[in-house]
Amino acid sequence: MFVGILFTFLVSFVIGVFSLLTFRSYYKINSRYASQAVNSFALFWLGMAGSWFSIACMDFFRYLGFQQVAVIGTYCLQIFIGASIVVGADFIQVVLFAGQKRKIALTVYGIWYLFFLVSLFFYKVEPQPENYFAAQILSSPATLGLFIVGSFPLWVGAVVLFVRSIKNKIKLPEPVRHSYLFMAVSLILVGLAGALDETGIVYGWMVTVMRLITLVSSIVAYTALGGLRKPDEMVIE
Repeated sequence: MFVGILFTFLVSFVIGVFSLLTFRSYYKINSRYASQAVNSFALFWLGMAGSWFSIACMDFFRYLGFQQVAVIGTYCLQIFIGASIVVGADFIQVVLFAGQKRKIALTVYGIWYLFFLVSLFFYKVEPQPENYFAAQILSSPATLGLFIVGSFPLWVGAVVLFVRSIKNKIKLPEPVRHSYLFMAVSLILVGLAGALDETGIVYGWMVTVMRLITLVSSIVAYTALGGLRKPDEMVIE
């Protein structure tokens, strides 16, 4: 029964693994390429690791019939997602605006995160009807609205970074420019697929498709930091 949910669970778990590997890759990069932007990108994927392991737990425990445990996983998921958006905002601010007014941006997103958490715990989450492929539990409309407000500027920023990278507008060493290109692609994919999944716009087998796209984004993110590894490892030229 609900074998499709187990497949979706497996996909979510693997996303969490690649997200965690992406974060760990930060400690293997060449010190010449270490920067605040790369650090923020790595921390973003650490948050994604927490998010996707939480989603995997939600899928697994709801499959077993432990809905209350799955609900707890939903709250953990949203906490990680909110934190990831804050760190993602720092990444976009640094790579696009060279860190100018960084404290202001972090303050704005810090306040946003506070409202996000208040809405998360003030309103109830809403378990959706189970189906063969997914067992979604959605946040309240208020929380989802704040999610869209916080994440959309970051998605637009990722698109801008992608355009600047392919047009060679980033005056940095070639490995860094290539890495930024992969970073932008990973954020565009996870932003699009994650938003459709988070807001419940997709349903059934489309949830699994969105998570497969997110899996691709996590692999691309891992590749992005892999291009900055030490000379005795893989380096994108």
